[in-house]
Parts: sequence; structure tokens; C-alpha cells
Amino acid sequence: MCATALVLACPPSALAGSPILNTFTVNQTGDASDSSLADTPNACDVDLPTGGDQCTLRAAIEESNATAGHDVIAFNIPGDGVHTILPATGLPAIVGQTTVNGFSQPGASANTQPVGKPSDAVLLIELDGTNVPTDPIASGLDIQAGGAGSTIRGW
Repeated sequence: MCATALVLACPPSALAGSPILNTFTVNQTGDASDSSLADTPNACDVDLPTGGDQCTLRAAIEESNATAGHDVIAFNIPGDGVHTILPATGLPAIVGQTTVNGFSQPGASANTQPVGKPSDAVLLIELDGTNVPTDPIASGLDIQAGGAGSTIRGW
């Protein structure tokens, strides 16, 4: 897996469908797992003793996989510029309908130019697999059969 900035253009109607049940907001670039998948309400939190939720992409995927229904993984990582997420191992596969929306990061925006014109998208979330071992081969964001209807945007 290598560093990428990927945009999958989806019309707003593609985000429609099943009602959204949970939103997990990534606010850290780290790679920690969720502390408790059994907490109620479903909270993405890698450090329970510290106040507030500390949510990594790995923890958000774990929480989304542990809940039923359509979930959203949003981003609100503090600071300016591109935020690079460097997982140490392959991320969990997405096994339920999930929208992963990199455009939710403050300052990010989707392309507004017509096809054939240079993109004016502002991508502020980067997934870099440099640290992921290549054996077995990791695939970045992996959507399994149960994740049918998932959307990934803003990468």
C-alpha cells in the first residue's frame, strides 16, 4: 500500500439510502484501536480515562463494524493542512454499510469543475500505507460483501 490521494466522486443522492444510525468522527491521525466496542452509546474512543472522545480511523472502522445499520465516518482533525494517517498494520475491512467522508474535514472540498477541467478539490485526508507490512498484502480501505452500498469520498 502506498501514499494516495483518491477522490471517488459521488452525487449527494449516493449518500442517501439507509438512514444514518451513527457518526464516528476521527479527530486523531494515530493508529490505536477502540478501547471498548461494547460501550453505550457507541463511542469511538481510544483512551477511556481521558475526557472526550479520541477517535482514530482504525477505531472508527471498528466501531462502525460493531454497530448495525448505515454509519458515517467523518473527520475533524485539529490543525491546518493535509492530515496523514499512517497505519502500522492493515486497517479492518468495512463489513457494514458505511460512508467514509474525507470531505467532512474542515477546509476540504469536493471538485466543482466539469469533467475534462483540472480539479479544484481540496483533499486534506491522506492514507499512507508506508508502514504496513507487505506480507500479507494490505489493501488500504477494504469493503467486504456486507459493506454493499458503502461510499468513500474525499481521499
